[in-house]
Amino acid sequence: MRKIYLVTNGFPYDRNEDPFIIPELRELVKSYEVIIISCIRMNNVAIEERNLTNLIGKQISVYQYKEHRKSIWQILGSLFICLHPVFIKEAIEIIKTRTQIWGRLWRSYLFFTQSDDFYRWLKREKVIERNCGGIYYTYWNTYYCLHMGLHRKQYPQLKFVSRLHGYDLYDYVVPFGRQPFKERIGSIYDKLVFISKHGFDYYGQKYPSLMCKKKCVLCRLGMDNEKANIYINNVPFLLVSCSKVYPLKRVALIVKGLEKISDIEMKWVHFGDGEEKEKIEHLAEQLLKSKRNIEYIFMGRKTNEEVIGYYEKNYPSCIINVSESEGSPVSLQEALAFGTPVIVTDVGGNSELLEDNGCLLPANPSPEQVASAIQYIAQADKEQYQAMRRHSYELWNKEYNRKKNTANFIKVLEGL
Repeated sequence: MRKIYLVTNGFPYDRNEDPFIIPELRELVKSYEVIIISCIRMNNVAIEERNLTNLIGKQISVYQYKEHRKSIWQILGSLFICLHPVFIKEAIEIIKTRTQIWGRLWRSYLFFTQSDDFYRWLKREKVIERNCGGIYYTYWNTYYCLHMGLHRKQYPQLKFVSRLHGYDLYDYVVPFGRQPFKERIGSIYDKLVFISKHGFDYYGQKYPSLMCKKKCVLCRLGMDNEKANIYINNVPFLLVSCSKVYPLKRVALIVKGLEKISDIEMKWVHFGDGEEKEKIEHLAEQLLKSKRNIEYIFMGRKTNEEVIGYYEKNYPSCIINVSESEGSPVSLQEALAFGTPVIVTDVGGNSELLEDNGCLLPANPSPEQVASAIQYIAQADKEQYQAMRRHSYELWNKEYNRKKNTANFIKVLEGL
């Protein structure tokens, strides 16, 4: 059976990737021997052990990347990595931009040294045999892509595939406004897999020569749900949001938008936590607690199964996402499968989740614009609202049906 070396940011030890990876894994293990390489980088820290046989239906080998502890001499010696031809070429490209040169050089240096350390760990632990046939598949397009790709001649029977989402694709979401080694990685990989049309087009505009080589394919993620009851009209209006609570997600903007609404009875439920959790809870207490028409609940961090279970039981009236950057949020794709109208900001692939089934906000909306979008959906007449629910479900079935999308992705792998 052909092998797939699946490299993750933290799965299976970190549950944040569960909604993306578990459904895909359940299909991959039917045709491939899957080996997971987890880059959670938690040396000497207790991590959660999980039974993948119960999760996936098959036992899977897992390796945890352990960053090599360097002596002071090794750290000083790593400075010579700046003389590597690949780094020199990257540095020249950065200098040509004449923008935030030192910051970009420093970030590329950290990226390069981390990639080098990861590759040395792979060799030291003999995770991948040189003569093995299979696929090196990175779920994110980040540091663990680079050095394996640079040394691919040592693995002549191995094919290289990488997914691109949002934080690992767009220049404007990272410090100093430049993704390190992005074109170099693209040039040495066999397939680059995009989760949104927006990301696919963005990459193509930046690196048209790579698009001409037919390296890039669009394979969306999605959600399973064949039996949604889309003809629901909740009273009171049930608004949900599902994201981490940190600045990029702008959950405070939802709170400020809700403060502007006084003529609609509604309940707002937020799933997720993060560094701004206490700050947002305090803001909600200040702005919403005295409002008799609005009830709100912070559910905290829940498993994907718990969130889906809530949707199955309650069928939200609308889901809102006001992030300042996104790839293509799976949390919204899941809501589409239940016929849920959506409100999203016009960033990343968000607009692809709209086809007459909600409201598209500008990239940087005001609280008044957020409030207006919520009111538009909450005050729609029955016929208009049911049409939005139907369009959400139809869009899910056309573009975000996980079974169809995973089957298409496996066809891409089989073609390598």
